[in-house]
Amino acid sequence: ANMEKDLVDWAFQLTKANMQKLYEESDWGWKDKDKYAEMTEDRAQYLVAFDVTTGKPVAFTHFRFDMELDDEVVYCYEIQLETECRRKGLGKFLMQILELLAFKTDMTKVMLTTFKNNKVSQDFFKKTMKYEVDEISPDDPLFDDAYHYEILSKPTKKSAKPTAPDTTTATQSQPVTAS
Repeated sequence: ANMEKDLVDWAFQLTKANMQKLYEESDWGWKDKDKYAEMTEDRAQYLVAFDVTTGKPVAFTHFRFDMELDDEVVYCYEIQLETECRRKGLGKFLMQILELLAFKTDMTKVMLTTFKNNKVSQDFFKKTMKYEVDEISPDDPLFDDAYHYEILSKPTKKSAKPTAPDTTTATQSQPVTAS
């Protein structure tokens, strides 16, 4: 809600340039108005990377804190990079920040939706980032291509609970005194 309009417009145009064709090849189709509305909803959060030399934005992720079934999740709606910034580790870095954010806010997982026909995205999330098909991803066993998308997720690692010290055995390094 408080992101500058120029930055929102840049994010929308980058998304359109990168994704419009994939949307049009799917059942969803592309509608500028609907996508822009999704990207500017009040719950939309953004993490934006800027080029340090030019000050221009080069990549972003649009995410939300959400509920999926009974799970509190960070849902990645978009991760988009300018062409010249790809394959340099920036996308991986942005996703790792989302994963850290999910961990630090006690979310159960990070989730996202990806088109099945987007091989680059599929490889990035499944092979590089180790995301797996989520249990809520639609699946039609009769037709492999019945759904044009998959929902992927990666659970956050639960922080280890501190255990109480073992008091059944005395350590030799600590003297025992009686009063």
